[in-house]
Amino acid sequence: MSTSDLPIHFEIEGQHWVPENGSILQAEMIDPDLHRFPSWMITLKLPLLPLVLAHGDELVVNAAFLHPLTAVDATRMDPGETRPFGHLTETGNNDLSKRDLLLWLLHSGVVNTWWHIGSELSLIREEKNSQRYEAEVVGEHEYYTNDRYTGKVHFVFRVDADGSLYIRNEEKPQA
Repeated sequence: MSTSDLPIHFEIEGQHWVPENGSILQAEMIDPDLHRFPSWMITLKLPLLPLVLAHGDELVVNAAFLHPLTAVDATRMDPGETRPFGHLTETGNNDLSKRDLLLWLLHSGVVNTWWHIGSELSLIREEKNSQRYEAEVVGEHEYYTNDRYTGKVHFVFRVDADGSLYIRNEEKPQA
């Protein structure tokens, strides 16, 4: 895989609803009469295949490509922690760009990278071989308690050859 186009920088807009950490997003066959883009994703320039859509007040994933997923908050994982959060279908594993999948998961909030305001991220490394795809993401997220703060975000998104999805926190323990 060529990494000549790396790093890729992007912003994740905050201040909208995201799935709660650990909640399950059901997989549904997409029906244009039932499913729509979440309001915060309408203007984004995302890859064409819709992977995460709204059905009523819930987010769902496209069953043609994904089995149900568990929402994961990359900002609230322990240093070094690896968390499985779902599987691709056979079609998803064979046909989806893993980079495109990562972008959908980040912008939809299935993999959350912010608390209050949003995050600025960079995809700095991609590695693909017969066993797995890995993408390393670094950045910061902005949040407020009484004052403005920033927190670091550093994780690896991994897709194994069998379609299993993982997030691994790369943050170092604070001394």
